[in-house]
Amino acid sequence: MTITTTTLIICSALLLLSLITPLFSAIRRRPSLYADTEQADVDESSLPKLTIVLTPQGDYRQLDEHLPLFLTQDYAPGYDIIVVSSLGDSGIDDVLKRYRSHANLRTTFIPDTTRYMSQRKLAITLGVKAAETEWIVLCDPSCKPLSQQWLHAIATRCASGCDMVQGYVRYGMEAPSYYHFERFYTTMYLFRESLHGTAYRTNCPLLLFRKSVFMSGQGYQGNLKYTIGEYDFLVNKYAHRGNTNICLSPDSWMEEDVPSEKGWENIHIFYQEIREHLLRSHRHRLLYNLDHTLLHGFLFLVVGALAFGIVTLDHVVIGISIISLALNILLRRRQYKSAFSEYAIPVKPLRGVFYEWSMAWHSMRTRIRYEYADKFDFISHKV
Repeated sequence: MTITTTTLIICSALLLLSLITPLFSAIRRRPSLYADTEQADVDESSLPKLTIVLTPQGDYRQLDEHLPLFLTQDYAPGYDIIVVSSLGDSGIDDVLKRYRSHANLRTTFIPDTTRYMSQRKLAITLGVKAAETEWIVLCDPSCKPLSQQWLHAIATRCASGCDMVQGYVRYGMEAPSYYHFERFYTTMYLFRESLHGTAYRTNCPLLLFRKSVFMSGQGYQGNLKYTIGEYDFLVNKYAHRGNTNICLSPDSWMEEDVPSEKGWENIHIFYQEIREHLLRSHRHRLLYNLDHTLLHGFLFLVVGALAFGIVTLDHVVIGISIISLALNILLRRRQYKSAFSEYAIPVKPLRGVFYEWSMAWHSMRTRIRYEYADKFDFISHKV
């Protein structure tokens, strides 16, 4: 069998790309849990008193289920919990009455005459204003701490010179495996950006920030009309290079209730609108686009090489195409096996490889749905 120059070029390119493209992955660049050891030597007396702000927005069942886990945190410096709800919400009122014996639980209300702004952003603003501490813990009532050391773990990241701390939130174990994968995959991009540059946004509803920074920057001023993106706008507006920490300790993890299929779809459609109003959006997507261009470029090359080999009856090209694809899958599977084990993600490593391939198509589908959506759905009033 004669091996032509064309065969050598195609086979060499395939083998080289099969080895190189797995290096361009958010999973490979992920922050390691084992490297997050700074909190081990924190002086306990330096930990700040905290205020947890919860905005249930009428969902009293989630508040009733998760509030005890917030109230029983083992945190020596002390903390307050402020629940911000609509005035006259009987479901929320009944829940709060059951826990009124806790001296650190307080309530404030949204004025029922308020219009033309996001109710959740207003609730967060009122909660921050009512807080008597410098550090605010903002999280959704749909999330629950997985440890009584949760508050202590995230507080250890409130270092001097830090204005914001991002935490890790995963979906409940019963969530579809793609939900787990997509949340984790996106979080790894965002955490890396927070560590090595300027934080762009967060997809995890857990955030610590300084009240003084929020108030001096006039809170959500400039984006109050958008009904979504409470955490995204906070991070994007107040993050600067070097002022944001992330907390990776498993004690600091939270678990979020699994959204409905429609709710999960809406999160991604709404993000298409949010990113139009965030700073540094193009720079953020540059690395993601590079990774997926290389990934899909390699896949298209494999398909093209296979087609060429079949048409020309070049068995060497056919064989190397199959070997290159298998090698690429094995390398990526190895990365996912390590990452999923480290972060306790209940997804089979091989599925992670195919989920990564499909992400571009999911994004394309979401973008199409966004283009056909009524843009007034994303704002609180018609302007």
